[in-house]
Order: sequence, then structure tokens, then C-alpha cells
Amino acid sequence: MRDTTTPRIVGISFIVFGVFIASFVVVSFLRRRSLLKNGVSTGGVVVGLDKMSGNMSGASYAPIVRFTTDDGESRQYTPSFHTAWCNYRVGDSVSLVYDADNPARAVIPSYATGSYFMVLFLALVFICAGLFTVFVYPELP
Repeated sequence: MRDTTTPRIVGISFIVFGVFIASFVVVSFLRRRSLLKNGVSTGGVVVGLDKMSGNMSGASYAPIVRFTTDDGESRQYTPSFHTAWCNYRVGDSVSLVYDADNPARAVIPSYATGSYFMVLFLALVFICAGLFTVFVYPELP
């Protein structure tokens, strides 16, 4: 008879990890959506590119955007999500939405929107693999 305890523990770990990642993605997406709906729209200019070096995947980039709030304060915003491809160049004009109460909280509406769905898909893969490991694998001959 085959040991079913270890696969169940691994499967449950996959499910918990997948649910955690999915929850994080959904909360982040809802916060972004709320900011886009309730924030202040403005324009900004790309003043640089933030480079993040990776060990295996090479460098990734995010635009550094300077914008002015309605109060006349000059601010800079850099998305936390970096990509291997960067569609922005220094000097490009960018639409931006920021929180009037906390201008450090901002978002570029057109930036990396597909990343939420890619990470959510990965979370669903973990959940499905965990469900398979817990419920189907122990029943296999």
C-alpha cells in the first residue's frame, strides 16, 4: 500500500499557497481599481527607468514618472512591478492617477495590467495541482 499522507500534506500546502497568492492578487487588483475610480487624474513625464537586476532572467525595468499634484507639489512615482520589456522612454508623457490624500500612492492605468491575470492563473495552477494531489492521486492504482 502506498503512503498517502505525504502527498496530502504537499497537496494541502499547494492549495494554501495558491489561495494566499490568489487573495493577494485580488486585493491588489481591487485597490488598483478603486484608485482608478476615485483618484485624481494627471499627466506626468518619464524621467528615468528603474533597473532591477535578476540572477537568471536578466534585468527588468519600471518607469520613473515625475508629476505635479493639484496642490502644486512635484512628486515621483515608480511602479513596484518591473518588466523585462519597458514601453516607456525618458521624456515620454504618461497618464497617471494618484490618491489625493496620499500622492505617493499612484498608478499608471496602462502599465502592466496583464500581470494580475498571469499571477492569478499561476495561483489557480497551484490550487488545481493541490486538489489533484489531495483527492485524485491517493485513489490512483
